[in-house]
Amino acid sequence: MPFDLLLDVIAYIKKTSKCPSCKAKYCNEDIFVLSTTACMETSICFGVFAVVCGECHFEGALLVEANENRPYEAATSFETSAISVNEVLDMHNFLKRWKGDVKELFQDKKV
Repeated sequence: MPFDLLLDVIAYIKKTSKCPSCKAKYCNEDIFVLSTTACMETSICFGVFAVVCGECHFEGALLVEANENRPYEAATSFETSAISVNEVLDMHNFLKRWKGDVKELFQDKKV
């Protein structure tokens, strides 16, 4: 994605996107570029951005599709939930009782 278009997309995110948790608008410090790509044949660019709300610290992600004429949001932010203490303890207990090796742990089971 060309740098000038990337700046336009970030401005667009700041103008149109809000934190889904507290409805605060994002500022430059809240937006992180994870990946961009461009298709030379169609002039369509894609960007993946992480957003962290400066107010409530809610984390999300945005997928933005843009072209030289007008950036627009292709997918809105999605919620990520924090891992609870109970989930960590459940995983700890599961791994403590596990008798196999790591390869078995992540192997797909065939039915």
